[in-house]
Amino acid sequence: MKVNDTDIVEFLRKRSGWVTAETIARQFGVSPRTIRNHIQSINTADLAVLSGPLGYKAKMLLHGWKEKADDQESNIGQKLLYELLDSHGSSVSLDEFLANHYLSESSAREIIRDFNKDHSADNVQIVEKKRQLRLIGDESDKRRLFKSFLHSNKSASVPEVNIQRIQRLIPDIPLLDMEKIVNETVNQDSLTINQYQLFDLLMHYAISVNRIQNGKAMHRLSATHEELTGRNEYKLTLRITAQLEKRYHIKFSKAEIDGLTLALIGKTIIKNFSSMHLGNLSRFVPERVIEETQRALEKADEEYGFNLQNPSFSVKFIIHVNNARDRATYHDLDQQDVDQFSLLKQEYPLYYDLALYIGKQLQNSLHLTMNSQELTYIILHLGAYLNTDDIDRINTVLISPSYYDIGNELKTNISREFRQDIQISAVYNALQVEELKKLRSKLIIATIDTNIPFDKSNYVVRIHPFMTSQDHEKIERTISAIRRANRVDEIVGYFKQYTSADNFLIDPQISKRDALFRHVTKLLTKRGFVSPQYYDELSEREQLSPTSFGNIAIPHPLNMKANKTGIFVVIDHDGIQWHSSTKVNIACFIATSKANQKVFSIVLQNLINILSVKENVDQILKVDNYDDFLSVLIQILKGGYDTNV
Repeated sequence: MKVNDTDIVEFLRKRSGWVTAETIARQFGVSPRTIRNHIQSINTADLAVLSGPLGYKAKMLLHGWKEKADDQESNIGQKLLYELLDSHGSSVSLDEFLANHYLSESSAREIIRDFNKDHSADNVQIVEKKRQLRLIGDESDKRRLFKSFLHSNKSASVPEVNIQRIQRLIPDIPLLDMEKIVNETVNQDSLTINQYQLFDLLMHYAISVNRIQNGKAMHRLSATHEELTGRNEYKLTLRITAQLEKRYHIKFSKAEIDGLTLALIGKTIIKNFSSMHLGNLSRFVPERVIEETQRALEKADEEYGFNLQNPSFSVKFIIHVNNARDRATYHDLDQQDVDQFSLLKQEYPLYYDLALYIGKQLQNSLHLTMNSQELTYIILHLGAYLNTDDIDRINTVLISPSYYDIGNELKTNISREFRQDIQISAVYNALQVEELKKLRSKLIIATIDTNIPFDKSNYVVRIHPFMTSQDHEKIERTISAIRRANRVDEIVGYFKQYTSADNFLIDPQISKRDALFRHVTKLLTKRGFVSPQYYDELSEREQLSPTSFGNIAIPHPLNMKANKTGIFVVIDHDGIQWHSSTKVNIACFIATSKANQKVFSIVLQNLINILSVKENVDQILKVDNYDDFLSVLIQILKGGYDTNV
């Protein structure tokens, strides 16, 4: 099996812990030496993979890492696109382009052929006539394509736009000056723009300025010109362009101002939104948007058990929905990079399902088009809010000599350092033998040898009376070990409780997905888990977004209406036709009751984590009965697999 650098980086990025070269090698069917050579190659260009005693780990929050191949050709293709876009319908001389970029004619034609092949689906093509190059396609398609060149879409976050990349393409316009003018003008109205949206807006301004400087300004007014002039964004754009006119000694046409107003709509947010509340939100957001968004959040809370109606989340989210409504009204909706969106589905499956559920409500009530970009933004809003939940602190006792009050001082220091992780309930000295024998605290930190045989469930850490950096690391490692052990115990308990030999099928002689949905629904209905509507709920979820990845699928409804919670496992060695080009070998159906909302998120995340590793899938495909399946599953969970949820 062939493997490239990108495959390895993407695989590591999906794992939150360290991964050995042997595990990566088994995933791709190559030798550990091959993997080490690839990682050396990756880190020659950019330190994208960290190495350590436990193996390898992707360096997170890296933006724009990509393969080195074809970089130069791709950059020339970007410059050609910009020059053609900048020409605004005019042509670019092929001979001048060859001379400016030191290209042979055959190389240029190859770049153009590749460009047209790669972007045939984008409805934008480069054509040549009488040695003149012209860009063919609608303006909205051209703008969307140019934005896709500038966006670095390989991170599992909002796509980052690199201002240096724009500056290289437009060297004559100092973008930092332009950024300052835009920011200061917007801030005067107590508004702000996030970095991603700001760079996107700067691109529009840079193209507009360059177009005017070259005598190619737009003059055809927007069809929505009269409506635009009444918007606050139009007034903001007038103030920004007035400053740019002085700065660059140019004059913006009405058509250019219309275009820049459209680019601004949906990008600003209220600067002091943190002080806003539902009572004064109607000054900025239509009542209908507020009511429908609150209704969608209320339904989501009922289904998933979160507190999304909390004003600390709902106010910001209502503002976001209003901006999304503006984007849908005035813009052609851009599609997020498919690979990035697939990564988000696997990294944050619960947030993804929740985003689909909320998006569906808003789509029906506000007629919003919920494409992958808007769903990505919802996922990020949810993640920022839900990840702030407190983690249960570990009950801890400290054993230390009582002289000079060292124990209490040490308790103060440890509590300060690990206040989010542990709760020290008591301080003992070595003479309190009987009390120490009865300890049931999970973590015991001691500065002295006690010679007491503690329970096996206790974790004992020996440190110095005056804590050193090594002591700090020992406590930190032990806390991580306790948390992992607790998670494994919890997850193993769920799989033992919610899977069964009755709900386990091998090679059921069913070749199509829909037929399997009907069969599983019939069995689960007969056994009291679900109602016959389970089939429709599975189908609806599948239509919104496939539940399959590779040869694995985890079908489940968006709602939690099951009579009781259960997991139905199907293993088919020949494969079930899931989509036209996809066959699934393992399908894990989840049915969840409202009483088990927490179970759903933990089971879904961990099934995805387990089944996204080829080595684990290979092990599961070898089993021929339920007991062996459960045994392999527990073995995977306890054998070093990362259980972060």
